[in-house]
Amino acid sequence: MRNQNPSDYATDTIGAVLIVASVTLLLLYPDLPDLAVSSVNFALTGLMLLSGTNMRDRQVLEWERVGLAAWLAMSPWVVGVTAIVGVTWTSTICATLVFVPAALQVSQPSAFCRVPLPRPNRDARSPEKRKI
Repeated sequence: MRNQNPSDYATDTIGAVLIVASVTLLLLYPDLPDLAVSSVNFALTGLMLLSGTNMRDRQVLEWERVGLAAWLAMSPWVVGVTAIVGVTWTSTICATLVFVPAALQVSQPSAFCRVPLPRPNRDARSPEKRKI
């Protein structure tokens, strides 16, 4: 298992919250057509936040989270759902909760300890162990 830090916990939690929020919005307000676009946006962003947990390069992972948080903060205006105040606030709060820990990790270059790739097992017939 990889080392978990506050950015990982925040991102995993917010990713799950966004997926649950997308389903909840569609179930509670099925008659609002603009809400379907926002729900799809929440679901896709949540899935992207959750899918990044398997990345090996820590710095790329944190920069991806910063970019997703920026998209999440801008998306109500880009998608055009700012009239629905709950969606705007949910998006802004979730973006802040993802951005702050990720930005703290990015601002500390020493925090990016690269995990070495596992070396393949060498069997008895490798060139170093052959008897000549």
